Amino acid sequence: MDRIDEFEAKVQPLFDYNEYDEIIELCDAELSACVGDSDNKYVANIYYNKGYAESDLEQHEEAIDDFTKAIELNPDFVWAYSNRGYSKNALGLYKEAIDDFTKAIELKPDYANAYNNRANAQTALGQHQKAIDDYTMAIELAGENVYFYFNRGNAKYELEQYQEAIDDYTKAIELAPDYADVYNNRGNAKCALGLYKEAIDDFTKAIELAPDYAEAYNNRCNAKNALGLYQEAIDDYTQAMLLSFPADYD
Repeated sequence: MDRIDEFEAKVQPLFDYNEYDEIIELCDAELSACVGDSDNKYVANIYYNKGYAESDLEQHEEAIDDFTKAIELNPDFVWAYSNRGYSKNALGLYKEAIDDFTKAIELKPDYANAYNNRANAQTALGQHQKAIDDYTMAIELAGENVYFYFNRGNAKYELEQYQEAIDDYTKAIELAPDYADVYNNRGNAKCALGLYKEAIDDFTKAIELAPDYAEAYNNRCNAKNALGLYQEAIDDYTQAMLLSFPADYD
């Protein structure tokens, strides 16, 4: 077992139990012990683990700093680029995140999650066709992944490709029948095509899976209103408001 494997054996159990503060303390202690160490890949791995723990604690600025140190020590550290991109994405630094995911893909062309994450950043910038292309590549590389289909469906919806979005949402539902957000979004796509009765079925399923889903109640209200079911629409709208602003109805 080499040094990196030995350190991973120490830190992985802490990740398994979400002991992120302990991971950071362990990494800091090891970094102090490694001052002047010439094994750059080993030290880079410590910075990477520290950054990963900070990212999980949503300390994204600190995580970016540590992933950057890891990359400076090991310029081909694909996971450091990918996770730095994730933290940049979380901070709204979408263009910088895209650069990191692109580098990760250059280093590991079969890295499906990097394509998915780059697509998420592109979506945030309104680059929906580029996002669709990347989600498609992620699906081709990883096979049947519910999140990739769901994300691609969302991008297609933004481009008003409603039937294609429905097809992706339907595939996502086949993979994860209890995913309330997919039913809600498929309902929206069906509404856009005037398929209000089918949309109501989807919104109803979303509510069954997530009874506090205010957005699904509101969307079902709109579908019922389009069908002239005004009292039922009012009831759904009222429930949406109760869930969204409970303090106003105490």
